[in-house]
Amino acid sequence: MEYKNDKMTKKPRILLIYTGGTIGMIKDYKTNALKAFDFSQIIEKIPELQQLDCSIQSVSFGKRTRLNSSQCLVSRMPSSA
Repeated sequence: MEYKNDKMTKKPRILLIYTGGTIGMIKDYKTNALKAFDFSQIIEKIPELQQLDCSIQSVSFGKRTRLNSSQCLVSRMPSSA
């Protein structure tokens, strides 16, 4: 459904693919250590992204992550319906 809506409104779509590494980490201020960022929470953690007026999806792959096709894309933008 979201794809059809994006196509009809011609909203830009962004796909973030995180394959590991420091750039996808955030600081844990309790321990001062870096920890992996949960990209499924990107809109909650960076609400300014909603100003882009686009659809943002993310996929994260870790060392032990095994995804099946139904788990590959997680939409984080609220639907406009």
